[in-house]
Amino acid sequence: MAGQAAKKQSSEKQEIEKLRKKAEAGDAVAQNQMGDLHWDGLQGVEKNQETAFEWFSKAAEQGNADAEYSMGFALLSGQGAGRDLEQGRTMLLRAAEKG
Repeated sequence: MAGQAAKKQSSEKQEIEKLRKKAEAGDAVAQNQMGDLHWDGLQGVEKNQETAFEWFSKAAEQGNADAEYSMGFALLSGQGAGRDLEQGRTMLLRAAEKG
């Protein structure tokens, strides 16, 4: 059992590293996924909402609706970034317009 857990953990780390490389190369979906991982501290990724917000920002700049929604939530709640009700509302509206 311990061997299987170690293999799974190693595989997850490899997948996260692949995702990180795609995100760093400018893939908006990967950037949003990195934001999600950092926001909640999932799959062994350090929970850091400021880092999550940075990833969401990069993806949102490319028009990723999921990232725009996440940025809007962060801005409205003041988590991961300074609280900005107007910008948060704008980001949520952009996301909503995209469906």
